[in-house]
Amino acid sequence: MQADLIVRDCRQILTFRAQNAAGEPAGMDDPGVVSGGAIAIGDGKILAVGTEADILASYTASEHISAAGGIVLPGFVDSHAPLLGIGLNSVFPSLSGLSSISALTEVVRSVKHPVVWLRGWDEGLLGVFPDRQVIDRIDSERPVVLTRKCGHCACANSQAVEAFRLERWDEVDGSNIGRGILKERALEAIPTGSLFTETTLTQALRDASVRCLSCGVTTIHSDDLGRVDYRTLRALLLNHRGVRIYEKMLPQKESDFSEWMERPQEYFGDFGDHLRIRAVKLLLDGSFGARTAYLNAPYEGETDYRGVVYCAPEELDRFVKGCEKNGLSLCVHVIGDAALEIALRSFERRAPSDNPLRHRLIHLQLASRDQIRRIKRQNLWVSLQPIFYDSDVLLAPKVLGEERYRTLGYPFTALYEEGVPIALSTDAPVETVDPWPNIRAALRFFPIREVFQFYTFRSAQSGFDEERVGNIRKGGCADALLFDKDPFTLNFPELERLRPVDVLFNGKWLSDNDTVYGGGFL
Repeated sequence: MQADLIVRDCRQILTFRAQNAAGEPAGMDDPGVVSGGAIAIGDGKILAVGTEADILASYTASEHISAAGGIVLPGFVDSHAPLLGIGLNSVFPSLSGLSSISALTEVVRSVKHPVVWLRGWDEGLLGVFPDRQVIDRIDSERPVVLTRKCGHCACANSQAVEAFRLERWDEVDGSNIGRGILKERALEAIPTGSLFTETTLTQALRDASVRCLSCGVTTIHSDDLGRVDYRTLRALLLNHRGVRIYEKMLPQKESDFSEWMERPQEYFGDFGDHLRIRAVKLLLDGSFGARTAYLNAPYEGETDYRGVVYCAPEELDRFVKGCEKNGLSLCVHVIGDAALEIALRSFERRAPSDNPLRHRLIHLQLASRDQIRRIKRQNLWVSLQPIFYDSDVLLAPKVLGEERYRTLGYPFTALYEEGVPIALSTDAPVETVDPWPNIRAALRFFPIREVFQFYTFRSAQSGFDEERVGNIRKGGCADALLFDKDPFTLNFPELERLRPVDVLFNGKWLSDNDTVYGGGFL
């Protein structure tokens, strides 16, 4: 049989298709491994995977590429990272890592745009929480909105307050418009979609794809639809040929959701190999950094303030029922334990409990063991960001208190011990989309082989995509990573430095794919 490409000389190929007796994916203590393997590829798909002798006996190809005795793994699947956000942080300067107001000033003034909308500052690094007066001194001529790294809090200057009529949001979700501090719905009220041209959005998507693929992320679960005009962005996504996208619709208000549920066939479906829209994303609370995550007990130093909750239980019930009726997954952002409780009770009111739609909880940074057991009983999936444990190590004890942080915070090991189905993500651009800092953090909680399974097969499975991506199997997309060292035999310092030698995407090695990616990686 004829193939386009044969990848040969693979020391090992990890297929991730091992299963237990119940037909569920086994742990990576028993992965599907092919030693001395080869892969036959045609039209961007895997035609066969097996020993080199078997593949060469069955297939001929116009091109043979040697893996030079390397290890081949599936491409990473990031289960939660807004693609457009990643790209806009490339098109526009990021505020990440800035350690002074003077550095912030320099970046803001460098932007040649009538509206300045930037993201990534951290008050712990800046040494001050920037407010309206600070931003007015930086720029008083243009609307300026600077979003904190978490995306749940921002500071705005006087021009932005006036231009976007923000006074009406004073005291909503903890916002203080007099100080130019915007939180949650006050921040969401700004019409971000109108700030960006189609050219800007196209560039952002391209840059985000290059960034993802350069570090081995070949599929991403995004939630851009809702923040930008649906028809404009979907048209751009349909023409996009970069990283594979699993989109979640993000309602700005309940009427958006109602409209989608009335005509789901207009909004949801599979649109070829590069775009699938199959889920709804719902924000239930905020973040620790913005002090808007919804907690069972007050924040440290507060008498009664417990954060922000976006919707009432009965409203969440309507979201669950609408998704169930239309065969859609519901992915709920929950960080605080009170938000988690609302989500759990809503899912517990549904039937059946086996969760055939793979409804998902995203983040889950505060939870009791009892709540985790209830997550397991409902067979809810979780999308975790272990890197948050590292980035929040100074912040979280301050906002939660040492005792609560130690006993309930970042319960990733408990989720694993209880057998909750886990997918991994970075939540980029909150953190870098590069999987490797996240993998390093994940090793605190999970065995290394499980970490790689969660980042590939399991993340794909959370989106009903395990037959196509996150795996190396016949009929799947020809996406894979080539390593010159075996990740599972390295010590920790070596693993930290490990990166793919090359990335196979859609049946092509990206190092040779300059015509599509304009010169390769960022």
